[in-house]
Amino acid sequence: MYINYTDINKSKLYKEILNHSPNLELDEFVIPIEREEKGYEGKYDVEIIQNQNIFYVADYRNKDQTRFPTRLKVIATLLKNYNKFGWYNFESKNNNLIAKKIEKTTTWKEDVIRALYNLNGKAHLSEIFKEVKKLRKGNLNPTWERTVQRELESNSSDSEAYLGKDDLFYSVQGKGRGFWGIRENKTLKKRIVWERDEYILILSLYLKYREKAPAKNSEELKKYSDLLRKLNPNHSNEDFKYRNLNGVYMRLMNFRACDPYWIDQGKVGMDAGNKGKCKEIWDEFYGNEEEVKILANEIEEEILTNNSSTEENLDNTETVFKREGKKKLRIHYGRERKSQRVKKLAEFIRENGKIYCEACRKDYLEYKDVSEIKSIFEVHHNVPLSESDKEVETKLSDLSVLCANCHRAIHSKNPYLDINKLVQGLNK
Repeated sequence: MYINYTDINKSKLYKEILNHSPNLELDEFVIPIEREEKGYEGKYDVEIIQNQNIFYVADYRNKDQTRFPTRLKVIATLLKNYNKFGWYNFESKNNNLIAKKIEKTTTWKEDVIRALYNLNGKAHLSEIFKEVKKLRKGNLNPTWERTVQRELESNSSDSEAYLGKDDLFYSVQGKGRGFWGIRENKTLKKRIVWERDEYILILSLYLKYREKAPAKNSEELKKYSDLLRKLNPNHSNEDFKYRNLNGVYMRLMNFRACDPYWIDQGKVGMDAGNKGKCKEIWDEFYGNEEEVKILANEIEEEILTNNSSTEENLDNTETVFKREGKKKLRIHYGRERKSQRVKKLAEFIRENGKIYCEACRKDYLEYKDVSEIKSIFEVHHNVPLSESDKEVETKLSDLSVLCANCHRAIHSKNPYLDINKLVQGLNK
């Protein structure tokens, strides 16, 4: 496994070791650790690699690199900072740290992994052959190239020869192209967290198909997957599975888990969605479908505009600042929207003694035992925000309280139905 070095600015142990002035020129050196308590005891073979910000640990089976002993990580950092490369045996014993230079024979799989890391994570098969040959220092058998190819294929779920165990590699340009990459180790690089703008885009898609989600292979899901990939082209280029159709569909099911329309039917989608960021976004925009649509259109326009620019413009600091500025404004106005709904419902209850839909007049008290009544009601902008090109200050008097059914009925027409016309239709 590959592991990150220690941040020396935050490590007291690193500074403590430096105070002992170990002689790193020796093939073996010992550093005492001044601790009363007994620390980690054990040993690993470690490779300090030139021009890399990670080191390799042989036979380390724990998938969480944060569990790797800090004491040994500090020794690795020390050797790297003093340009001492190669294989070492690290041992922690009786509060002594021991580092011994060793000769080690690596497996073909280890060499393929190291080769790809040396080639910045992805390369054509011909380049991988050259790098493995360099690592093996010419110590090769007649069929070594086929061995390298077999290691790539048997450890990749993109290959028909996959053995189903370690899914280490992926086909960068599709099967048969001979271009391979190494999958990101989840312990080296954290999962790429979804951004607020991504949640808003998928929420708009969810609300569009609230009663029946589009199929996983539908053009609609492909469109949104493409949008998310364009939002972060660097990650998209590195990983063809980034924000794929499965990921988009999973987010739709997360939002379903937050939706009273489905919860009341006992269909909750993916339970994980009813908490965390998905729930936070849902609660913020619940009852404000029009605003979700406006924001999603704005985000989509930004993505398509940025991606139609030249690469110079994409990297331009001004462009980045503009996008980040708009994102912060959306967060700011989003908090205001959530606050407006809470204030409007509180004002309505204060003035009317209870809460009910201003269109159908239903109060839904039959749900009192199974739901918080206020969660059933939404607020509607009497003057659609989309009709103004300018920033609009919304007053509480500009909002009406509606149940979800009436709110959706109003938004089912283009232009939207007037509440009075809806009331007239219900009273016929």
